[in-house]
Amino acid sequence: MEFDMERAYHSLARKENFVTGEVIEMLKHKVSSIPIRGFTKVELFDEKRFGKKVEEVTAENFISINMKDYLEYILIREYSQIGAWSTSSKTYYESNMRPITSRFFPFDTIALTTDSRPENPQNERVVMGDIVGFAFKNEYVGTDTKRGTINTTESYTDKGIAHFVFDFSTQAANGTFSSVVWYSDIGSSSSISSQRYYQKNYEWYVALKGNNGISSTSDYRGGLCFDGSSFWTMEATGSGARKIMEILVTPGTNGKNATFTIGRVWDTNFSSSYDVAYDMTYDADFIYYVMGNRGSYNTIYKIKKSDGTKSTITLSGFQYLYAIERVGAYFYVLGQSATQVNGQYPLRWAKYDSNFNIIEAKNIFDTNIAAYGMAYNQQKNEIAVRTSWGLFIFDLQMNRLSYAISQPNNTFAYPGIAVKDGEYFLRDEYSFFMAELGSLGARNLLPTPVTKTSTNTMKVTYDFMFV
Repeated sequence: MEFDMERAYHSLARKENFVTGEVIEMLKHKVSSIPIRGFTKVELFDEKRFGKKVEEVTAENFISINMKDYLEYILIREYSQIGAWSTSSKTYYESNMRPITSRFFPFDTIALTTDSRPENPQNERVVMGDIVGFAFKNEYVGTDTKRGTINTTESYTDKGIAHFVFDFSTQAANGTFSSVVWYSDIGSSSSISSQRYYQKNYEWYVALKGNNGISSTSDYRGGLCFDGSSFWTMEATGSGARKIMEILVTPGTNGKNATFTIGRVWDTNFSSSYDVAYDMTYDADFIYYVMGNRGSYNTIYKIKKSDGTKSTITLSGFQYLYAIERVGAYFYVLGQSATQVNGQYPLRWAKYDSNFNIIEAKNIFDTNIAAYGMAYNQQKNEIAVRTSWGLFIFDLQMNRLSYAISQPNNTFAYPGIAVKDGEYFLRDEYSFFMAELGSLGARNLLPTPVTKTSTNTMKVTYDFMFV
């Protein structure tokens, strides 16, 4: 599908305070690859002044490139009914393994977020920041302190226009927000949970379980890293020690799965079907992995890539080690802190030099939350962490940036995340695969943050225009 990438124009965002008379304007430069434009109006009303409007903010959004992928998926799905792509007489995998994978419409949830970053339309895919308020496209009456309701009386569709109006009561969406976003959430019809991830390209789907001598049993398996030439993971072969395996991948073509061969294979000190590497990383000579609540809890295990020689490194300050990643000249480690805080054992991050001398440390979650892998994405200058609460994006100082992202099921049994050439790869029971993190459909950065309190009601109007 071709889009006119030269669709560039300017758009004026505006805030007006009706009490102080303050007016703030911000000129936005827009480059649209999708023939849809979206406009937001946020209105605050003061219930202590009998519903008098006290503030109005207007701004234009950008449509995420996730929407372009969704439209491409729709086209490919239709194309798969004819010719060489026909699904007739093909297996499930043959009929579903397309270069562009299954997508959900990224406009089922509207949310008010704390994300104040400049807009980056050509690259943004993830809902960042915290969610202050949200609404679905159905009516709601209840006590949720974040959820608003669609106003079915004022909302309508007309030729080329979809006009959505959402109302927030005095109890809902109180706080300060900087962006209005649309995205796809995996939650129920009554609550939000986390934004979606997608399998990005089935030509990089590597089906391990039951292939090339890898066991087809229900053993735990996981941990994943890419050392610049090969993937490495912990796998089961049916009996004996769990294996650290080098996986040599040949990507598929014309929508077919990748194939793989097994390179170097080294025994570990573990043999139980419940033993699994939570995470692994590498340097020129070694694979490093951690075992969570298995083995010696505060120990990093090392295997020499050339001959399988095993050794260990013991760290202080942790009860369990959950994740390890090499970030430039440093090693980052995540684990359960050995120090209790308010009755909880926080998730602790520590930064080490190449000899594992500690440089700095801090708690990144203050509760008993486990991690199941960490990956440094140099191209995006970010770190992704799989946890028992979802997958999150952090900056290099380990400050959380994103709203929760969904991930494959049973993360405790099949952990692992890696990066190759700026693309994320996730482990699951059967495979590892390229993944697109996030399901952002659109974002509108407001000219200034909006603060709503319990004395305010709020109306958020969103117009989509097809141009």
